[in-house]
Amino acid sequence: MLTFCLGLALSVVLSSSALAVSVPDSLPSKKFRVEPFAYGGPSVLFTSIKSSNVIMLGGRGAATFNNRVTIGGGGWGMLKGIELSPTVSDTLSLFKFGYGGVELGYICYAQNRIQVGANLLLAYGAGFIETKPQSSSRYFKLFPVFEPAVFVTTEITQKFKLDAGVRYRFVVKSHFNGVTTSELRGISFYVAFLIGAKTQGIKAR
Repeated sequence: MLTFCLGLALSVVLSSSALAVSVPDSLPSKKFRVEPFAYGGPSVLFTSIKSSNVIMLGGRGAATFNNRVTIGGGGWGMLKGIELSPTVSDTLSLFKFGYGGVELGYICYAQNRIQVGANLLLAYGAGFIETKPQSSSRYFKLFPVFEPAVFVTTEITQKFKLDAGVRYRFVVKSHFNGVTTSELRGISFYVAFLIGAKTQGIKAR
């Protein structure tokens, strides 16, 4: 689960960097300039699921266009499962959850190495229930996740940024025995360590 979320986040960040260097042929004749900044890195997210405090690991990043619009992605996965009430005697049931997707954002304030903005993560979540000892009744399901966030990014050096924010996770139609959809929803706090650099700008007339 954690590997899936990290891979998804990295692939979206790399894709956003590639998009940053493409300009449509139908641009108007007036000056047009894009100065993209692509950053990405590991992230730690703190949240609550089923009234249990949970730490999730993953990554996030984005390319910034004209110092305002951001396109990127992110994803997180649980370090360990949440113990559920057993349905069979002498059996331990654990619930694990992760999610990741595309992130669209806008920087509202950018000055003196500090950026303040908001974004929306359009993602899919994956959850499963496993039992110990293992049985054939293992349950796995994918479901939509929407997560708006506000963030503050501080530029430590030209190639390193510290990113922190507050998110709210909306989950749709998860349907797990022992874990309701409302128990997967909730507020979370994250910290990300972003590494990157300014990529080649584009100028068209």
